Amino acid sequence: MLPNQGLYLEQKQKLLLTPELKQALQLLQMPILELEQYTQQALEENPFLELEEESTKEEDGEKEIWELANKDWDNGGASFDGEQKENDVEPLQKDIFALPSLQEFLKDQLFAVAENIEDLDLGQFIIDSLDNNGYLLLETAKIAQLLQVDIQKAEKIISLIQSFEPKGVGARNLKECLLLQLDYRDFSAPLAKWIIEEYLEELSQGKIKEIAKNTKYSLSEVQEAIDLIKSLNPRPGNGFRQTDSLGYISPDLAVKKIGGDYQIMVNERSLPGLIISPFYQQILKHTQEGEERKFVEEKFRRAITLLKNIEQRRLTILRVAEVIFQEQRAFLEEGIEKLQPLTQKEVAQEVGFHESTVSRVVNSKYCQTPWGIFPLSYFFPSKVGDEKNGDGEDLTAAKIKRAIRNLLEEEDKSKPLSDQKIQELLEKQNIKLARRTVAKYREEIGIPSSSKRKRY
Repeated sequence: MLPNQGLYLEQKQKLLLTPELKQALQLLQMPILELEQYTQQALEENPFLELEEESTKEEDGEKEIWELANKDWDNGGASFDGEQKENDVEPLQKDIFALPSLQEFLKDQLFAVAENIEDLDLGQFIIDSLDNNGYLLLETAKIAQLLQVDIQKAEKIISLIQSFEPKGVGARNLKECLLLQLDYRDFSAPLAKWIIEEYLEELSQGKIKEIAKNTKYSLSEVQEAIDLIKSLNPRPGNGFRQTDSLGYISPDLAVKKIGGDYQIMVNERSLPGLIISPFYQQILKHTQEGEERKFVEEKFRRAITLLKNIEQRRLTILRVAEVIFQEQRAFLEEGIEKLQPLTQKEVAQEVGFHESTVSRVVNSKYCQTPWGIFPLSYFFPSKVGDEKNGDGEDLTAAKIKRAIRNLLEEEDKSKPLSDQKIQELLEKQNIKLARRTVAKYREEIGIPSSSKRKRY
């Protein structure tokens, strides 16, 4: 028997991706640097958009987003208690995102000491050839060839840069980096220098007895020299704003404690201040019906839509961030080890947005916090299993790492704990992990194996 055939009407709800909505979603997902480029391009292409002059801003009573005094947080930021306390508010400096890159930091020093234009140009080229760790990637002969100077001249400027802060910068390898730092110490350390020059491989493998045997020094003397070496920085470029071919990280948000509350600000200081051009509004009023008016109206509509979507982006990011840091207040107070398990779905339910909206907010965004700059995705640590620790807290990777670190800080350095022993001690804290998982977390927090931690 044939099934019934016929025409049926069915009503469905479907969200059409209009150009306006498409732009709104696109802007929401953009990090601040990409948004800056997008708005700059829109400014160049649409005559209805123009830059707002500073005098106009003052006349209109508008305030920069980073000036917190007398700020209405519904227009620029959010505090966790929803109340602005004017007497407790201090202006947030505009350079909160102005962490210098290593190159900028070194060039400032170079400008202060360069004797001539040739030295300056050569020095800037060398500085631009450093990687994010502060190491020089090009050989001296290659630099001399590219800049058409003699090798002695190139080496002279390299040595000059190696005298800059941070010490160790401009080195060609780890050995030179450590020796540069050791040379600038105020005391002689011949054994430490000897170990760096001849026994770095043995040092990395924890072969302290072998080093003592070869150098004819006692174990305690070798241990003291190694402690000195470990106080040196193998990556002197760390701690600066990192740069790469895609540009540097510029945080989209800032969280700052003002008075007793944490305030959240959306970074828009680098965006061009856009307004609708009064001149072109007059042109629109006097344009007759026809194709020309349709064209002008379309440009006007696009300008209005862009301004609306930029504002909507800010408010959406602000609301999502407010919920994130309400949940992660312990992190703001005490640091990364206090991160709580959190999912994007939970945040979406709290703010009343779709989970995909929260995902777009989190994507490629960074936040300046009292503990440094972090990607927003960092604040969504997953819970490890269903176990809780001895305090009844859900277990996250950060909490497990803290527990491991605490155990190792208290261990007998002459008899360091094996991963098996760490596993057993964690289990007494109701933290049940496989030994290989313990080893993984130990390595992630930068703690070597027991054989390399042993002290004499």
